[in-house]
Amino acid sequence: AGADGTAFFDAVSLALITVPTADRRQITIVLSDARDNASFFDESTLLDAARRTDAVVYTILPGDPLLARAVSVARLQALSLLTGGRLERTPEHAVGSAINKAIKEFRQSYVLRYTLTGVAVEGWHKLDVQVRPDGHYRIRTRLGYFAR
Repeated sequence: AGADGTAFFDAVSLALITVPTADRRQITIVLSDARDNASFFDESTLLDAARRTDAVVYTILPGDPLLARAVSVARLQALSLLTGGRLERTPEHAVGSAINKAIKEFRQSYVLRYTLTGVAVEGWHKLDVQVRPDGHYRIRTRLGYFAR
């Protein structure tokens, strides 16, 4: 890693370490191409941090949305999906609008709370939330939760 090193995994992993507050939701907005050439942590550590965080992660990939950037899209999409957020691909001139859209979506969302019964105390558990298909709701949830 030289002077132009990018520590994407380190920066986002550390941003996801949050102190849970029962009555306050948390958002993390990541604006990046998700390339990394200088991190101490690796991609699996980042995804583990995403599984454990209480924050909803919105990722924004700036640049030409038509460019094929499979690694960037896959990393940012995984990060968003794990936490119940969303990836937004946007031209560089529209980054501000993408940030505002993420904040607006987050503020208009609801939190579903539940009490665990009959599951193992520790480890990753897949989560599946469904509503009746009447067309009035758009469901986006975390892919699961990490029991502590």
